[in-house]
Amino acid sequence: MASDYRYNPFLNSLEPIAITGEIHVIPTNSPFTIRLHEVPLKEAPSTVSMTIGGIAGVEVAAEPAPGEFRCDYTTGADNDENWNTGLIQFNAADAGKTVVVSYNGMG
Repeated sequence: MASDYRYNPFLNSLEPIAITGEIHVIPTNSPFTIRLHEVPLKEAPSTVSMTIGGIAGVEVAAEPAPGEFRCDYTTGADNDENWNTGLIQFNAADAGKTVVVSYNGMG
């Protein structure tokens, strides 16, 4: 477990913090992914929201189309099915666009 993982062992609970306005630029060549500064908490509904080139993006669970994004929730690190990489995938049509992201960060 990473030292900056937001977990309170006394309460046996996760303690995410709200992160707003994190700015990234989607790469202009493949892979069209960004890495968030922190790992987002996996929740349903998702806490990840963003604008892609100033327009609200839509989170999807499959290969993203233009204007959509997919969070990588597949690592299972530390035997936790909710853990993820903090990578966000985009469609090639969105390459070079600025994204502004908000989410609950886990460190």
